[in-house]
Amino acid sequence: MSTIPDQPVTLKDGRAALIRTGRPSDSSACVRFMEHVLAESDHLLLEPGEFEMTVEQERAWLKERLDGFAKLVIVAEAGGEVIAICNFEGNDKRKRISHTGVLGISIRKAWRNAGLGRAILQTLIGWATAHPAIERLSLTVFAGNPHAIELYKSFGFTEEARLPRSIKLAPGRYADELIMARWVK
Repeated sequence: MSTIPDQPVTLKDGRAALIRTGRPSDSSACVRFMEHVLAESDHLLLEPGEFEMTVEQERAWLKERLDGFAKLVIVAEAGGEVIAICNFEGNDKRKRISHTGVLGISIRKAWRNAGLGRAILQTLIGWATAHPAIERLSLTVFAGNPHAIELYKSFGFTEEARLPRSIKLAPGRYADELIMARWVK
């Protein structure tokens, strides 16, 4: 079972949030979160309206991660609302890459640049370091997202590859995608 202890955090601006394991009971709040964050961000692969999970599907997805050996969903909540989600997907079915996993973090616009991403990433890295199988964390990030890139670099993630124009933002407008990774063992 992949869980973390509940962790209250006070952000740089004095606001409080709770970082904890995502649970199947969060499914409605997580679906609402995705609808909001997709409308607020230009740095996600999905566009508004492309998130198609139902509440029931989200509940099953969260349960699978809760029960998974190398999977973890971290949520941050404030005022009863999910304000951030971090998903880690380990490769527990393929032996040669079972030491690796991919993470992604999304944060509501009103909660960005306040230290929440830093607190979530610190929590995930602590969990991964203690995990018996996980040795390497990787992620992809839009090259035009300097705040996220600086955060990842501050935790020791390094750029391993740049995929030029791999993301099409609009006709004739593209973004490079960076692959970054960090060893925890």
